[in-house]
Amino acid sequence: MIRHVATTSITYLDRHKVISSATSSRSPSPGTMPLKPSPSGMCGFNQTDQHTKPGTKKLPVDGVLGLGKGSAVGLISQLKGRVIRKDAIAHCISSKGGGYLTVGNYGDSPRITWVPMDPNAKPGHYSSVLLAHLYFDSSQGPISDTPMKVTFDSGTTYTFFDRLPYQAAESAVIRSLDTSLRPAGPDDNLNLCWKGPRKFKSIEEVKRLFKSLSLVFGQGKALRIPPENYLVISKKGYVCFAILHGWEYPLLGETNIIGGVTMQDRIMIYDNEQSQIGWVHGSCNTGPESAITSGL
Repeated sequence: MIRHVATTSITYLDRHKVISSATSSRSPSPGTMPLKPSPSGMCGFNQTDQHTKPGTKKLPVDGVLGLGKGSAVGLISQLKGRVIRKDAIAHCISSKGGGYLTVGNYGDSPRITWVPMDPNAKPGHYSSVLLAHLYFDSSQGPISDTPMKVTFDSGTTYTFFDRLPYQAAESAVIRSLDTSLRPAGPDDNLNLCWKGPRKFKSIEEVKRLFKSLSLVFGQGKALRIPPENYLVISKKGYVCFAILHGWEYPLLGETNIIGGVTMQDRIMIYDNEQSQIGWVHGSCNTGPESAITSGL
């Protein structure tokens, strides 16, 4: 048996390299070459491209290498026809830690909210850019004047808004603040924080003091963002805005990144065959089908 290992080298901004390998085997018998490739995938960090200028701030989009859409080395491309039949990815990130990722299958339900992907999107990131309006506390109209360009990336811890939608969200949150909260200084990468009479230990203590945001896509399809999905508790015991300054990262352009914190306790589905993205509130402590059908 002859074994062949194909490797792919990827260089990150900090000049570290990671190697993706796929192993195949073939029989030395004349006329026979049965291939048995082994799928590969890994986590990425500090990703950039070869045209990044020195001194450019690192892109906050990390993601899981191999989940890209349309790539010959993508995990789905490697598995489809051998292990899975459907070009789809679903994941659920638990606010209590843990969760799951499923490739090729998800439980269907009328409770899922679906929005179409851009049919002209270039291959690459598994979530195409969508247009949405930003609302606050079920407001009568959007709080941002123009539609936002939105993409989903579970590999990014926080959510990143461009300048105008960020300022609109920040102003709306500050205007509605409970009187028990006072401004606090930054804590690590968290620029906007508040403190209470004592240190906070969990979001459960403070989420009732804030109101929800919403992203409304075409045909009124809404992604509700409750306080626990845009706030975090800092090391100093402050409650902080988990939506950060996207405009500080020039490579993002006008794109707004919906990161892992905003996806918590929600099943996210990327169905590339039907060109649609869906979400539904669910338990991340069970499998995808049971979580969707149970309505937890």
